[in-house]
Amino acid sequence: MSKSIFIQDIALKAAKVFEENGGQFITPSKVLFNKLQNIHCFIFDWDGVFNDGRKSVETSSNFAEQDAMALHIIRYAYWKKYKKLPLIAIITGADNETAYSFAKREHLSVVFAGYKDKFQALELLRKDYSVNNEAIATIFDDIIDYPLAIESSVRFLVKRSASPLFMNYFKEHKLCDYITYCEQPNYPIREIAELTIGLWGNFDDMLISRFKEKETYAKFWDLRQSVETKIFKFEN
Repeated sequence: MSKSIFIQDIALKAAKVFEENGGQFITPSKVLFNKLQNIHCFIFDWDGVFNDGRKSVETSSNFAEQDAMALHIIRYAYWKKYKKLPLIAIITGADNETAYSFAKREHLSVVFAGYKDKFQALELLRKDYSVNNEAIATIFDDIIDYPLAIESSVRFLVKRSASPLFMNYFKEHKLCDYITYCEQPNYPIREIAELTIGLWGNFDDMLISRFKEKETYAKFWDLRQSVETKIFKFEN
């Protein structure tokens, strides 16, 4: 058995775990496996993805450490596979101090803030980072994220039981590849990260390496810590 077929078998076995838990593959897992091999940029919506979208006068939003770990392991698994870091972006429609703080703490690539028209943020990202749509995966949850669905190769839709017509529309029109079984606040980003790594076929390698290959992990950590987060704020 060739190495590529062996990895594919591992990946498809991992996909079944998510399907058994209630995840919906709108795109067959074998096709999604192939599409993910070309992904080098992950774009995350903020509200409804990192949190349940609730806001108040005192606070704008929040995030969970379990989802922070999700981004960490997806970057480490990617680095193990390609020996470079993926581009990680957050797009939020608000001027969001929590998102800025989180992105800087995690040394993410870039935050686009105040972009209610996400076509504009995507255009800026493609221009400044020289990525094309075939290299982009997006993670989103609502109607305003339509641009992310039609201008990316891999689309993860975060489930929300209160939006059945929206969910059905995106499903029927093939505007997403996978719908999570986890809703906020139950860590859908963690689900998406583990699914992605599972479909790359190197989840076990990533997990074991984290503790047994200390020099390897140290090289990744130093590179991760060297990333300086850029913040673009939309100006009317």
